[in-house]
Amino acid sequence: MSEQRDHYVYVICRIENGVKTGPVKVGMASDPDQRIQGLQTACPFKIGRVFYFACPTKEIARELERSFHQVQKEHRLHGEWFNLDPMTAVYLMCLAYRAMVEATADPSLHESALDLAGVLWAEKKFGLAVPGVRH
Repeated sequence: MSEQRDHYVYVICRIENGVKTGPVKVGMASDPDQRIQGLQTACPFKIGRVFYFACPTKEIARELERSFHQVQKEHRLHGEWFNLDPMTAVYLMCLAYRAMVEATADPSLHESALDLAGVLWAEKKFGLAVPGVRH
């Protein structure tokens, strides 16, 4: 029996005077909170969670992360850090996740896949207007 693990693509950001601001880091981890703790020790500014996208497999998490990095390369500062506003990064990740689900999943499964990943919740919570989607 194989061990089931959680896989996440995370968006974290700089926190300045209690306000979440850019730059953002987009990466993947099985435990994003632990990853933030590890990153914080080497980071010259306070960082924190913006959003974690749950992925059913490590391969899907890796592809989602890779896709974001490729599409947003003009905003790359260094490594996995991007010169983006945190909400813009979450919005772009929602779009990327939607595109991946719609390209690979049975249409009858789209909504449940997006719900399990946290995409629908993020879109509603942050008031993200996704083209062609009504909440």
